[in-house]
Amino acid sequence: MISAIEDMGKRHVGYGVTKALYDIVGAALLDTQAKGLGDDFTPETEEAWTITCTTLATVMKNAAYGETEVGVGQTGVDFSVPWGSLR
Repeated sequence: MISAIEDMGKRHVGYGVTKALYDIVGAALLDTQAKGLGDDFTPETEEAWTITCTTLATVMKNAAYGETEVGVGQTGVDFSVPWGSLR
């Protein structure tokens, strides 16, 4: 599965995806989950989705840009964008 995600990250460079876009898309994905799940978007659900999005973004960025980022939460992906501003 990791190699497929790495390949996807490399392909995204060809689509014009920049490192900064990972933050924007990550925040939008989490905001979409929050809106779609409503009250079911609990702190636990938010944490699980944040870890998932951060992990995917880290693997994709490492493959695409040759970076070595380690550990969830140390990815360089900022998912702290105020979600309310996206709504």
